[in-house]
Amino acid sequence: MCGWYCNNRVRRRRPVCDRGPWSLSDSCRNGRAVWSLCARSPRRSSKDLTHSSIKLDFPANTIRVIDPKENPKDRAEVQKTMEMEVLRVSEFPSVRFESTSVEREGTDRFLVHGNLTIRGRTQPAIIPVALKRLPDGTYQAAGQYKFKQTTFGIKPIQLAGGTVKVKDELQIEFELFLR
Repeated sequence: MCGWYCNNRVRRRRPVCDRGPWSLSDSCRNGRAVWSLCARSPRRSSKDLTHSSIKLDFPANTIRVIDPKENPKDRAEVQKTMEMEVLRVSEFPSVRFESTSVEREGTDRFLVHGNLTIRGRTQPAIIPVALKRLPDGTYQAAGQYKFKQTTFGIKPIQLAGGTVKVKDELQIEFELFLR
């Protein structure tokens, strides 16, 4: 499995959070969706993201398996098993991330330090994020994050008598759009 992505196909005209100069939309762009999220700065006039905080909470059942090399039949089986046995979405309906600090790595690159909660287990995470201003004035925050399932108490799945195995290390890809 190469990675997961969020598949909320909801469109809203208003930002999800408008408590600060940065707010995020959960509308789709390029076939991917962003999650319900707040990003805010303690000073309304500040656009300096190093003073911002991020709190992300999205439904676990919106995570999708994406691996173009995977047989579509196997991918569907992996998806079903991921929801029912790995993430156990009926028991743990959401995945959460809450930042503790934001560190600038370059002009448009940041490291977001925080706590990631998957299946009820919280672990520290440092997530690299690239920020890009788009022609319409919004910002795209994108990145990838690798983690081991076993860190969150998850046993990597095996299907079809062990012929299909999911690696312990997974990669999450994301795109968020700030207004």
